[in-house]
Amino acid sequence: MQIGLFSGADCTTPSALVERGVEAEARGFASLWVPQTPFFDALTALAAVALRTSTIELGTGVVPVQTRHPATMAQQALTVAELAGDRVCLAVGATHAMVSEGWWGVPYKGIVDVVAEYIDIVRALLVDRTVDHVGPNYTARVTYPPGGAT
Repeated sequence: MQIGLFSGADCTTPSALVERGVEAEARGFASLWVPQTPFFDALTALAAVALRTSTIELGTGVVPVQTRHPATMAQQALTVAELAGDRVCLAVGATHAMVSEGWWGVPYKGIVDVVAEYIDIVRALLVDRTVDHVGPNYTARVTYPPGGAT
């Protein structure tokens, strides 16, 4: 059995999270899971952790789809994966209605369909590095070059 560590909400700076990741790896944790927090962006923070670690798996838990376009999410995930040597697990989903509508002014109605469409676009870009999608919520006509960070 492998044991992972969920951290991030208790770290108020990216530097503190990096140190937590280094310590988690040294203590033998299999993975470090980091949520999107008001303190820092999860993927950016994991990129920093990736540069200071070599074996621990790195995962987001969970990055809200309302905060960025799916092509941008895929590009950022590919970049972190390149820095981490593919030790990354991307978890995306919807944030709470109060946060979506109250903080960002993004409608919450129909969020299940929004998330499904979002995941389809991200998956296509992560797997095939290309997508040609025009849907009810997103348009994405993107091709990322093969290999390396985008």
